[in-house]
Amino acid sequence: MKHFRFCSSDNDLQHCSFVTEESPKRIKFAVVRDPIDRFLSGYADKCYPKRLPLPPERCFGCEQNLSCFVETLLSNLRNITRDPNATKYMETSHFAPQTWSCNFKEHLHDYIIIKYESGQQGIRNIAFQFDDIFRLAGVPNYHRSEILKEMLSEFCYVRHVFYCFHQFHFIFRKVTRLQLEKLSTQHLAQI
Repeated sequence: MKHFRFCSSDNDLQHCSFVTEESPKRIKFAVVRDPIDRFLSGYADKCYPKRLPLPPERCFGCEQNLSCFVETLLSNLRNITRDPNATKYMETSHFAPQTWSCNFKEHLHDYIIIKYESGQQGIRNIAFQFDDIFRLAGVPNYHRSEILKEMLSEFCYVRHVFYCFHQFHFIFRKVTRLQLEKLSTQHLAQI
């Protein structure tokens, strides 16, 4: 089993089988997102932050050049697949496939999968899915209702919409989804 871990191992169990053996009632869930949306959101957050200029090393030093960023990211991801001890950068850790952290290949059936959705109805769907998980985990009703109320609040939705708008408005002027899909299709087979 290849196991990629990007954080220190101070608070990490090394593999899912051990967690299952030690905690048979543990509820495991993962929030998954459309890979293109996940990439754009991460790229906007890391490479187009509210405060400019970026530190020179941020975004692999590509200075908001998407082609440079994607090429460097793919090179780093390839290096990690060949050598798990290869240097790992914050950006590489952030953009690596989610399956690398969860070992979905062997343990997907152990997880409750929540699909990330945007928009008011998407936030509502996610909030109720989280509430179901909290109920299964035995979280008291008063905590669950407070969390659900906060997740469904107008403030939460407005904050989410504003955050998304801020992130994407620079990028969508430069990149269309179609261009990004073409770029990712060309390179994903190489990883």
